[in-house]
Amino acid sequence: MPNSSSSLVQPTTIAANAYALLESGDYHQALQAFQNISEGDRSLDDWVNQAVCLIHLERAEEALQLCDRALLLNADYPSAWLFKGVALHRLNRFSEAYACYQAAAREGTPS
Repeated sequence: MPNSSSSLVQPTTIAANAYALLESGDYHQALQAFQNISEGDRSLDDWVNQAVCLIHLERAEEALQLCDRALLLNADYPSAWLFKGVALHRLNRFSEAYACYQAAAREGTPS
């Protein structure tokens, strides 16, 4: 089962490499690296970062599915709400996107 709190978990070597590729702007290679992380080793960040790659590669529908997957694992995860909003925005589904942005802000606010 994927980790529910990415901040408490050390990323796998594959995930760290994938993130480095994402940060460098090599979205194709980063996507391939994220896809190579086994489901049992995936953190929520891995799901969302894979979605970010897809957004940059103009594959918003697929990104939306990955964000939904992350939200199934943790409905309170602000990054998943944020990038779900970005994917919806890219799909011209603006009212849904703004609702996601609001959820991201709500979940990202400390209680």
